[in-house]
Amino acid sequence: MATIEARGSHQFRVKVRRNGVSQNKTFETRRAAEDWARLFVGKVSGDDFVDRSRARETTLSKALDWYEDVIVPKTPRSSKVKLGLIRYWRNSRFGDWSLVSLHPWDLMEWRREVLDEDNAEEGAQVSSRLMRREMSSGCSGRAWAKRMSS
Repeated sequence: MATIEARGSHQFRVKVRRNGVSQNKTFETRRAAEDWARLFVGKVSGDDFVDRSRARETTLSKALDWYEDVIVPKTPRSSKVKLGLIRYWRNSRFGDWSLVSLHPWDLMEWRREVLDEDNAEEGAQVSSRLMRREMSSGCSGRAWAKRMSS
């Protein structure tokens, strides 16, 4: 059940507690507060709700540490390559980012910078294979967060 409190002339705070999950949010209109409460209660009651608090607290570096400790030992043939990729992503600007804050557009910007599409010298290219390898190792950050939470 949701509780809506007026917090001034144009602010309404919604408090929802359902199935052990509590959430607060403030809106400018009562209707927006009611709509959000209905949507949130529906998500928590159904199968759509995903608790992202652990992913929010986990940085890419922490996820990579876990991956290095748990997954890499199970794949000895490719461990050398994986360790190199882990080192690359850990030292990248995304290393301190929360897994929740990583978005496709951030990786697209990173890709443009790496390829340096606008300022590339004549004939200088980064192979598509390298890009796929580096992107695939970093793009599965949300999958790591999912594995870590289970």
